[in-house]
Amino acid sequence: MSAELRDIIQEALGISRQDTTFTFDAEVLTVDTDTRTCEVVMMGGKSSNKLSVRLMATVDDGAFYIPSVGSTVLVVGSEFVQPYVSMYSEIDS
Repeated sequence: MSAELRDIIQEALGISRQDTTFTFDAEVLTVDTDTRTCEVVMMGGKSSNKLSVRLMATVDDGAFYIPSVGSTVLVVGSEFVQPYVSMYSEIDS
């Protein structure tokens, strides 16, 4: 199916502007408190790609937790939202 046809069908069904979200478990490799990001690697899959994710959904909006290196976090993101950590197994501060 061509992208144009897919877009026409989605527009007709009223789902053309819906965002597709994703979540995955990841292991924390490094933490950068200055930029409020951490480097993670996905767990449980065949991927070994490292990914830099935000520690807060929005900078300075809510609690700022610093995960422990080697701990597990839940990463959430979407087509329109940069990935961020939503849950922590261990925090340093």
